[in-house]
Amino acid sequence: MAVWKPLPRETPLDNVSGLKPKGVTTRAQLNEVEARNIRKAVMHYLLAKPSRRQAFFTLDWCYKLHRQMFGEVWRWAGQNRTTELNLGVPPHRIDVDLQNLLDDLAYWRDKGEMDTLEQVARLHHRAVRSIYSRSLSLREVRIEIAQKGFRLRRLRLVTTLRDHQQYPKEDLAAVYRARWQAELDLRSIKQVMQMDVLRCKSPAMVRKEIWMHLLTYNLVRKLLAAAAATANISPQQVSFKGTLQTLLAFAAIGTFDTARNRRQL
Repeated sequence: MAVWKPLPRETPLDNVSGLKPKGVTTRAQLNEVEARNIRKAVMHYLLAKPSRRQAFFTLDWCYKLHRQMFGEVWRWAGQNRTTELNLGVPPHRIDVDLQNLLDDLAYWRDKGEMDTLEQVARLHHRAVRSIYSRSLSLREVRIEIAQKGFRLRRLRLVTTLRDHQQYPKEDLAAVYRARWQAELDLRSIKQVMQMDVLRCKSPAMVRKEIWMHLLTYNLVRKLLAAAAATANISPQQVSFKGTLQTLLAFAAIGTFDTARNRRQL
């Protein structure tokens, strides 16, 4: 059993006897190994073509997903809890509440009146509220967005970080923006770079195809960053899709044929 060294003001863990990795003795180390495991599960589904066969959204699949996300860290991953905890619904309510949530999700999807982002937001909210905690004290933050080209003008965040002095709303907005940027980067790789479908047949050629996509992606990002530095703005303010389209348009008319033209650009 690990000798747990809690960080100041952290939520205490009831039991770490099911911890698999050796040498994990603090919350920060636990967060790191859990994040690594979760990242593998996320990439497993993001790199696959979205389908109901891939993600069934059934009770059994939810336990499978839990095992994929935490199985390298906890021995009890993917199993129904049998003991009462200081947080979370009673064990006998877990399957009932989770099934109710999945039924609602199926209704939202089949009804077709709610967009995907709204479904995701409701799914996350219900999972946190109904499955993981009986009572949770939250802080609501409203942020005005004045960034040019940003369609969203008002942002509402709900967080458990309630100390407004330690966690100013500007910092929360910056973290949320960085997280959302990661989603946009993945979309750029899969959709804009057309990497959602790999066309090679052999494993060796598939690996080469992936590396070619990533090499091209980083070269475009380098050009984008240089353009942003010239304009004295953040690279995140420059559209990746727009940069790629501009690059292809200049290449089509031979703008890059001479060193003189490259200097002018």
